[in-house]
Amino acid sequence: MGPLITVIVPIYNVGAYLRQCIESIQSQNYRNLQIILVNDGSTDDSGKICDEYARLDNRIVVIHQLNGGLVRARKAGLKRAAGEYIGFVDGDDYIEAKMYGALVDEMMKSDADFVHTGYWQNQSRQIPFQREEIELSSHRASFLGKAVFSESAYISPSIWSKLFKKHLIQKCYAKVPDQISHGEDVVSLCACILEAEQILLLDQAFYHYRVRESSLTHRDAAILVKAEVSLYEALCDLFRGYHLFESVEADLKRNLLWTLFCVITNEMKDIYPIQRYRYADIENIRHKRLVLYGAGMVGQSYYTQISRYQSCQIVAWVDRHPPRLHDVDINIDSPEVLLKIEYDLILIALKSKEDAIDVKQNLIAQGIERDKIFWSVPEKLF
Repeated sequence: MGPLITVIVPIYNVGAYLRQCIESIQSQNYRNLQIILVNDGSTDDSGKICDEYARLDNRIVVIHQLNGGLVRARKAGLKRAAGEYIGFVDGDDYIEAKMYGALVDEMMKSDADFVHTGYWQNQSRQIPFQREEIELSSHRASFLGKAVFSESAYISPSIWSKLFKKHLIQKCYAKVPDQISHGEDVVSLCACILEAEQILLLDQAFYHYRVRESSLTHRDAAILVKAEVSLYEALCDLFRGYHLFESVEADLKRNLLWTLFCVITNEMKDIYPIQRYRYADIENIRHKRLVLYGAGMVGQSYYTQISRYQSCQIVAWVDRHPPRLHDVDINIDSPEVLLKIEYDLILIALKSKEDAIDVKQNLIAQGIERDKIFWSVPEKLF
């Protein structure tokens, strides 16, 4: 049957998504599960949904508590966890059926203290690393600086993209302050790296992370600044407890300053569009009717850059998931518009080569000429 895995699901007012979340866990190919649903004072029908599923599946445990925030909800689940391994799923997300079977198999083969995987964000797969087994005993601080805090960090802090040995996550999550409301996963990840002997990076993606407008990342700048400073202080306290603060102090300060800079520039974008990336091969698009594909940070930077030139014309800006941008005077359409307009070339404005190749293949499959599609590594300005 295999060892018991406990899956902890913190829940707060996610009734619209909760059934899909619970059923994706119930449907795991790996059946030896304890599923703990922590209803953290929801005011919608989330609590009733939890009770409904618990009546039908004896693997489900429901905890109803007053609203205390995400950290307290996860800690409540950890207190009731009976599994040898612990995973987390947020109540508005869902997972693929083979997730926990694959992860526990890999952990048992490698004897890793935790395994970290990629994930899906909407329709985009996020796996910025290759499979690797990592021994941590002698280089924890340098590993943290490179893998977590650097500009090219490749281990996301997300607690739900991982499977942990029970003793490790219980010890480490206890170090996360109850009141922290942003970056709690960074604190727990750092604690786990400081305590673990071996971790496994698995270059697969099973978790589907849903981006919602109501998340913290959409709060106003003052709240975000306060949250970032609180996170910085929590990390400082954590590393002081391990007598490693001096080893990571520069990384922590640089990370804080960069994050605050991003918050400030995001607030300024309605006044002045910030260009963080540059399309270097500008000669290739002179005197062309251009379609810009991608409306993320790279796409916005390209738009800021290219719209200044009179020698080329942006006839359309498309994205598979068009965001709401208030600082530009052009509509962002879905890719279907490409079948209705005339253009000379499509410039893919994405940072990842893998994502760009995926977009290019999809466009070619729709009948778009290969020679009209361009991508190159964006030149980062800062």
